[in-house]
Amino acid sequence: MSRRHRKSGHGGKRHRGRQRRHQGNSTQAHANAGLQTQGQKQTQDRPQNPDSRTSRKKIAKESNHRSDNLHRPDPPGLTRLFAGCKVVTHVDRFEGRPYIDETDVEVQDVLDLIDQDLTDEEICKKFNKQVTQYDIDLCRAYQARFKTETLKEIFNRSSGHNALMLDENLSLRLLYDTVRLFGPSSHVYCDGLRRSDDEKDIWAHAIKNKIQAVMTADRDFLRISKQYRERMIEKYGSLTDCPEHIPGVVFFPKNPDRHEALGLMEHNKRAIRRYLQDNDAIYLNIEKGNCHRVYEYTSGKGLPFDKSAKRTAAPAPAPAT
Repeated sequence: MSRRHRKSGHGGKRHRGRQRRHQGNSTQAHANAGLQTQGQKQTQDRPQNPDSRTSRKKIAKESNHRSDNLHRPDPPGLTRLFAGCKVVTHVDRFEGRPYIDETDVEVQDVLDLIDQDLTDEEICKKFNKQVTQYDIDLCRAYQARFKTETLKEIFNRSSGHNALMLDENLSLRLLYDTVRLFGPSSHVYCDGLRRSDDEKDIWAHAIKNKIQAVMTADRDFLRISKQYRERMIEKYGSLTDCPEHIPGVVFFPKNPDRHEALGLMEHNKRAIRRYLQDNDAIYLNIEKGNCHRVYEYTSGKGLPFDKSAKRTAAPAPAPAT
């Protein structure tokens, strides 16, 4: 083969190699373009929910406001009626009447619109969105705690006793419906007990104010309730003969959010009312599909203690035959 033919042959091989590489790159580029187009189409086909994005932004904004209120120092003359929340009074504003912080809206103005059966959305529009749904719920909580005489007739069937104290792991926004369902109640934020000791402060407050039960998702109160009852049994012989007030515990083991907790309260309201009238058990366990009283204090291993009987030792085992 001549030199010219050999060069031509090698040149052809090199040309075919470059051609194959070019085809491979083109194929990969088309594949990548196809994937990108498919991904864009899936993104376009995916249902968009602008309301959910707006809601998340609104919730985050409200959360940031609440976080700021918890940490920044308050100006002189301002008093927060709920720990860390926006219902406040100031000596130089609205003649000392409560209002919503960072707005020109009085709490009573919001309550008047609630009494007219306006929706939360309509109330927000009335005030040009100066207030949020969270602020409206705080106004309801204020009314339920400090202005019970202004509540509607549906609240009048509740007893006059202090029914429940909501622990800080339950939303303050639950207080309004708690009062509606079970009678006069409070929240640790309302009584200056935020971040207080469970036994020395909150439990002692419940005893002093004769609150029927603490509603909580904190297991520490189960131990406190058990130990307190055992002390009363040791002191008086039985819970029936005990002259001191004995609070109960309404316990949510799953630490529900506000909507879940309200649903459980609505569903188990009869059992909770019965427990508030006779809270002999250490606690009332409330969860979805399961509501029962728990008696764990014993007079001996495996021997339940009768609330109306005197503590006795567990019977000795029968001798083996």
